[in-house]
Amino acid sequence: MVKINNTEKPIFYKTWIVKNIELTDETIAFLKGLNVTVNTDNKSSTVSHNGVQYQYTTAVRFIVETTCEKQESMLKLRYGSDLFLLMSEVVMPNSMQTTLPFYV
Repeated sequence: MVKINNTEKPIFYKTWIVKNIELTDETIAFLKGLNVTVNTDNKSSTVSHNGVQYQYTTAVRFIVETTCEKQESMLKLRYGSDLFLLMSEVVMPNSMQTTLPFYV
């Protein structure tokens, strides 16, 4: 992922994982309102047992990227102990940075 900073101030990116969260219309509206970048991380597999196929999916985890203290504070207030900081990055003024995607 390439992050570009065309401003005169550094931009601080923090990547969070939110566990034990339900995907509801309210959750989507909340995250959209914060104007954060969100990726979901869930895996599905198919298992055969006695000739019957079953599909299962792991719990959905949201990976959220914040760029300001307000976004971070709102996430902390809403998700509390289900919110974990994965990575913190700084993109210096008038520069760009390449980061590999973070997978848990």
